[in-house]
Amino acid sequence: MSRAEELKRQYQLERHPEGGWFSEYYSAPFLQEGRPLAGSIYFLLDAGEISHFHQIDCDELWYFHEGCGLRLTLLLEGRREELLLGTETGQRAAAVIPAGAVFAAENLSPEGFTFLSCATAPAFRYEGFRLVGREEITALAPGADDLLRLAYEA
Repeated sequence: MSRAEELKRQYQLERHPEGGWFSEYYSAPFLQEGRPLAGSIYFLLDAGEISHFHQIDCDELWYFHEGCGLRLTLLLEGRREELLLGTETGQRAAAVIPAGAVFAAENLSPEGFTFLSCATAPAFRYEGFRLVGREEITALAPGADDLLRLAYEA
């Protein structure tokens, strides 16, 4: 059994609508306006998988644990930013994605996997989540045809 399969089993990971695998492991007992103040999941991108462009209504922090590392691509306020998570030079152990950013993730090695945790404040909820398609990515990043492969396709 591969290490990615071991992690899926150990952490009881299920498919996520954006791509990849997840399981929720924390939701704060403290509420604000009926919503937990924070939440956290385990997340895994297996070989060949993409976390397609999506947007959420809360800040999200990504914490690298193991694997080949990944590239986060963010589109926010007309800017494109790429963050690398991993253990190599030029990579970081964690990244912050501000609420409202449109973002996607992919493994740095097509044959590799990346295992990490994501924390949100306030807690993630599906009502504040949406997948972003090719047409919107084209509007957000004109001329950036290299990003279209990360867009969600219904």
